[in-house]
This record gives sequence, C-alpha cells and structure tokens, in this order.
Amino acid sequence: MASAHIYHLADGKKTKVNLDQFKNYYIPNVIQTSNADEIVLITSQRTQNASDVLKVNTKTGEVKKLFTETDDKWIDTDNVSLEFLEDNSFLWASERDGFRHLYWYDKDGKLKKQVTKGNWEVTEYYGYNPKSQEIFVQTTEKGSINKVISKINIQNGKSQLISNAEGNNSANFSKNYSYFIETSSTAANPYTFVLKDGNGKKLKELQNNDDQLKNYRQINSQ
Repeated sequence: MASAHIYHLADGKKTKVNLDQFKNYYIPNVIQTSNADEIVLITSQRTQNASDVLKVNTKTGEVKKLFTETDDKWIDTDNVSLEFLEDNSFLWASERDGFRHLYWYDKDGKLKKQVTKGNWEVTEYYGYNPKSQEIFVQTTEKGSINKVISKINIQNGKSQLISNAEGNNSANFSKNYSYFIETSSTAANPYTFVLKDGNGKKLKELQNNDDQLKNYRQINSQ
C-alpha cells in the first residue's frame, strides 16, 4: 500500500497524509489544484476498477473525498485528464457512459454537467481558455479513423470544429489559444503543417510533403 507525505520546504519537516480510511490502494497521480495549499491524490484499488479523487489541504493535512470513479472492468489511471479551473472547479475525463468524455465538477466534487457527449471519444484534451470559457479537444466525432479538433464552451455547450481535414488532425496551441499549428495526415498522404487562428481559419501553410510523396510514387511505379 502506498503512502503520501507533505514535505515543507521552509523547515524541512515531513508530514504523512492520513489515508487510513482508504484501504488496499496505490497512488498513481498527484495533481496541484488552483489553490496553492491544496493538492489532489488520485488513488486506485488493487482491482483497478475503483478510483478515489481526494483533495488534501497541505497546511492542515485534512483529506476530503471529492468523488469515486468506478468501472465494471478497469480504470486507466495512467491516462487521467484532470484540470482545475480558476474557481477550483475541475474537468474530469471518464468512460462511464461507454465513451471517453469530459465532465465538469464544482470545487466540492459535485457534478455540474457532462461537457462532451455522443457516440465518440475525446482522444486528447489540449486545455482551457478562461477568457472564452472554452475547452480545446481532439475527438473521433467524424468517425473512428478520423480525429478532428473542436473548441467547446463549457457553459452553453456550443461546439465548433476548428480542424477537420480527412484523417488524423492534431494541434499545438499558443498559450492563450489564439493560434495553433495543425498537423494533418492520412494513410495515403504524409504530414502537412498549417498555422491557423483559434477559430480554425488558415493563416499559412508552413510545410507540406507533396514533393516527397511525388518522388515516392515515382520510385514505386518503376
């Protein structure tokens, strides 16, 4: 069984977090909240089908269970998506409805709403823009062999595709999500790199591999 300890840099003291009420667990994830004095421990039972999300006050040592995630078979604690927003509410990824989607909880662990839903998966979470209250995600909503990128307002649920070329699309966003570099490819076409604004408007093609593809096809046609 794992244990958690708080090390205080100011005086070098170490305090053990009291987790006695949680049995037969290990701790695969430790995450900082928006509060400098709070961290979250994500524990997993040895059966790996139940995971407690625990908030720990690093000054007092108080432990509060926010909620428990359960699954009939298995929870992938190595692929956790958890982000705390400015008010210390948080986004959590779960497969509880059969597909990997994002859920929004308040700071006390009460579910506010399911942010994404449908017969598709959230395959990558890129981040949250507090100014626009939008999250940026990669999903399979256009089919399992296609990965597209959307921005979604967590308040009203409005969704906008900002990268939906055929095949696989991924993104590297600027810090304020005003721009991103889109990387796209298919089984038949190599990577292209395009600079876009936060609404998906193409600003500049940075690189394509058309010449390399042409040479490859010529060589293989001989």
